[in-house]
Amino acid sequence: WPATYVDVTAAGNGTGTEASPFWTCHAAVTAANATGQPARIFIKGGTPIVRTKGISNSGSVIPVVPVVFIAYSGRAVVGAHENLTWAVDATITTGVVYKAARSNMSLLIDLLGRDENGYYPRFPVRASAADVGAFGGVYTDNTSIWVKRSDGVAVTDANTRCFLAVDNLRLNGTTQTSVAYIGATENDGFDFEGGSGGTLRVSYTGGGASTRRVIYAKDCTFRYGGHSTGATGNIAIEGFNGTVFLDSCDWSNGATDGMNVHNALGATKTALLTLNCTGRNFGLTSSYVSNNFWTLHDSNVVGIDLCSDGGQAR
Repeated sequence: WPATYVDVTAAGNGTGTEASPFWTCHAAVTAANATGQPARIFIKGGTPIVRTKGISNSGSVIPVVPVVFIAYSGRAVVGAHENLTWAVDATITTGVVYKAARSNMSLLIDLLGRDENGYYPRFPVRASAADVGAFGGVYTDNTSIWVKRSDGVAVTDANTRCFLAVDNLRLNGTTQTSVAYIGATENDGFDFEGGSGGTLRVSYTGGGASTRRVIYAKDCTFRYGGHSTGATGNIAIEGFNGTVFLDSCDWSNGATDGMNVHNALGATKTALLTLNCTGRNFGLTSSYVSNNFWTLHDSNVVGIDLCSDGGQAR
């Protein structure tokens, strides 16, 4: 299969060779689609990949040919976040609060903190900027964001990550295909973070009776999905005719359930296989209490788990 390369730190958009890589992941997907042939897309790790340089660009670019996405030179963090410009808001008198212009916030995580399971904690949502100053946490009026860290450190993109209410890794449309997400070596792999509709969301609207396809991921993480007030977890399989195979993956720290599998498409068969996976710390949205490892729904949906550590599955 032809190989193309992505390096989001490149000075400009290249031609997709290793010497002249694309600088967005979705540019490589667009190029692969144009060939009509299966492709391998190598994505360089080490630098967090913001939403606008991500694989599906908030769900607007979807593979229509078989693609193997391969992380190399470290872990590739692919997020539904953007880098922001933070400054102290001197109008807040209840404490030192940082402000950034940004609409469409989903949730924030603390990159300096770790919870009891080793995951980044979420900032508590407050009712006003004044409450942020008094108690810490985050508030948004859908135009700006106000944040106060509990450690009193100045807010920067290096210590605070803002996820937007957009999709992260999205597979949709009417043309189903097989895709894989793997690492070039045992030290490489993908870390998908954020996504209000799920860190991984599969919602095809066509191909329910077509040739069955495969979605495969190995040594990947899918974390911090859902909305601070919404009803979606980390992985949402909503419409797919084929098998989703997750091998040694983790989908912890989700707003609701870790993973839900539905057959909204009316597909011939949707199958889930999880092998040696992990998942914990679910049900983080107070307005929607559901905290299962994974759940299966609807007719023609089947699932098998082998050797995973994730608590309740139903």
